[in-house]
Amino acid sequence: FRQVAARFLDQHVRRTGLRSSREIERLFEKYLYPAWGKREFETIRRGDVARLLDDIEERAPSQADHVLSLVSKLCNWYMAREESYTTPIVRGMR
Repeated sequence: FRQVAARFLDQHVRRTGLRSSREIERLFEKYLYPAWGKREFETIRRGDVARLLDDIEERAPSQADHVLSLVSKLCNWYMAREESYTTPIVRGMR
């Protein structure tokens, strides 16, 4: 996960000069790396995403929406580059 996320941050976030890049990196550090940092990216499934969002929502409901949006962008970015990958994100996860 960490390797794919690093590529995403470099190629999509930093290179395009997003003003929110610091906040995006903070969300990775606070929520995503602790949960999935050592996992293989393609092993993360819908249930993993739902559990992470449920955990975040207990403490910070609006933050869960931001994390979901970020995970969705990351998965779509990866899916555009890997033809065998299918995103675990579905409608209604919010």
